[in-house]
Amino acid sequence: MAETLTADFDNFDLEDSDADEDYEDVSETPLASEVDLLSAVKIAREVTLLVLNNKQNEAVDKIEPFWNHSVYHALAHAALNTALALMKFEKEDLLNAMDIVKECSSFVNRRRHKSSFTNNMVTKMVIRPNYDTYSEEECHAELCYADMLIFRALLTFAQEGSLFSYLRGGLKIRRAHQVYKECEEILEHRSKWNDEHLKREFESGADAAAGAFNLIISSLPPRLAKFLQFLGFDGDRDVGLQRLSNGHKKRDTVRGFMCSGALLAHTCAIRFFLTYPLVDDNMFIYCEQLFEPFRKEISEGPLVHTFDGRINFMKGKLQESLDHYTSAKNTIIGDGMINVIAVFEMSWIYIVLGDLRKAADHMEILCQNCNWSKCLFHYVKACALSMLPDRTPDEEEQMLFCMREVPKHLRRYLGRSLPVEKYCFRRAERFFAQDNWLPLPAYEMLYASNYFYLLKGKVDLLEPIMVQIDRAIIDLQEGPHKGQVSFTFCFGHSISRTQIDLCVVDSVWHVDNYCLALFLKGLCLAYMGYPLSAEEYFLEVIQNKPNVIKDVHYVSFAQMEMGYIAKETGNYELALEYFLAARSSSIFITEFRIHQGIQQLKRKGYYNKEDSEDEAVYYNK
Repeated sequence: MAETLTADFDNFDLEDSDADEDYEDVSETPLASEVDLLSAVKIAREVTLLVLNNKQNEAVDKIEPFWNHSVYHALAHAALNTALALMKFEKEDLLNAMDIVKECSSFVNRRRHKSSFTNNMVTKMVIRPNYDTYSEEECHAELCYADMLIFRALLTFAQEGSLFSYLRGGLKIRRAHQVYKECEEILEHRSKWNDEHLKREFESGADAAAGAFNLIISSLPPRLAKFLQFLGFDGDRDVGLQRLSNGHKKRDTVRGFMCSGALLAHTCAIRFFLTYPLVDDNMFIYCEQLFEPFRKEISEGPLVHTFDGRINFMKGKLQESLDHYTSAKNTIIGDGMINVIAVFEMSWIYIVLGDLRKAADHMEILCQNCNWSKCLFHYVKACALSMLPDRTPDEEEQMLFCMREVPKHLRRYLGRSLPVEKYCFRRAERFFAQDNWLPLPAYEMLYASNYFYLLKGKVDLLEPIMVQIDRAIIDLQEGPHKGQVSFTFCFGHSISRTQIDLCVVDSVWHVDNYCLALFLKGLCLAYMGYPLSAEEYFLEVIQNKPNVIKDVHYVSFAQMEMGYIAKETGNYELALEYFLAARSSSIFITEFRIHQGIQQLKRKGYYNKEDSEDEAVYYNK
């Protein structure tokens, strides 16, 4: 341990910590022919459109030779290389991107306003600079420089998981936050702008930064959010959404696309993984409004098909969703990259439809071609194969191989693994502890990733799933058998095992497995519109808490769902009790959902009987 810390300390570059990068030596960066700022902004927007139209190679050719012609040339060059490196997630690409971003950052830093006295952040707290003395290029250089710091932080986090890399990344984000705040000061106190479009571009950049910071921090669990607020980061959900909406309205700017994309990602995807949003026609209309600038500016490419696929998935139109995702999947992105989002979503659609072989095939595509989370991809593929009622010997071997691969691809940051991958790792351990078996593992992951919520109200999709869950419950209710028996897996798959094997496997984990099946049955009933029947199953899970050996989080799942049922029926006091009880034994994948449920109750004042959902109010604005 001491040798590791010493090695990390020796590799820690204090000059890279951004303690005071305002005076970075950039004399080695050559200055190219000048390009006026307005033209540079237009070129950056053209490059953005090329990327959105899946013409990354053209974008690289357009910007790379001229990256040091203006701050926006440098920003576009850095952003493009950062995005491509994060998509590939190869170490060599990440290192090359970091070198490019550092060079661009140095160039932009040279264009920032310099002052021997007021440039210091401490003195700026006492003496406000006269921002009218800043040129428009210097103002935009501040904004671009903060963006560069964010790129560097992302690449730092992606490259390695050591303590000092996180320290460096954290310092960059904090420095970027300070620069963004100064941009807000410029916007507030600068009285003259020579060009209205450049002012709008600056405003959209400030909106994008403030909106993203507020939205991300407000979505975090309370303990982490309070810690970040102590460090100087503010987080207000309503402010974040409003600022991003303001930026979205400035559609003729470069960062207007960023604001629209951030709102789309938050509305269509991120909220579905973190909480239970209201899904209705207002939401779909709002999403179409957000996507309107993209439809006008880009052709029928993978981005359009991916969006249409997601919308149809949320509507429950799975075949239409598959058609759009298939079109997106068949389009190669950039330098031979696949559309990871399309392939990933198609896997879950096939699980819902019961086509487990196709689900496993699509996860195999990700295992072979994507480095984002091979641990998750291998586990979900194994889950799909394990639920096949007629597995072939080859599929059996693939299932075991994927489960063995899960711990090999577990990533650690600061000595801790990612929560989702840690969950997969623990379930893989249980798989081998239970003689290569798990109860309904694909449906369990369907809930853990919150894809189950997309099936709410879709009775035609839930009924076949509930049939399979009923079979598993019947098998688990029979309990351990005596002597040499044929033990029935879910979906009727049978293998012979001895009484000793059954005692080891079934008796130890029997209650845990049974509670999972009961919980999934209750979930189906709740989403089919039978809350009273669902409560019976959830209460049985809660009552079995003293008998649960390891999977106490199933009890937390049931308490959380009971809280949401109580909330929907207007019993806010009972809902709060269930949410607080669930929080005491929750795990990471449900902590956000419980937190958001409590926040919704707080906004309602607990006793407000008018169940006007916050999301509905927001969509109708």
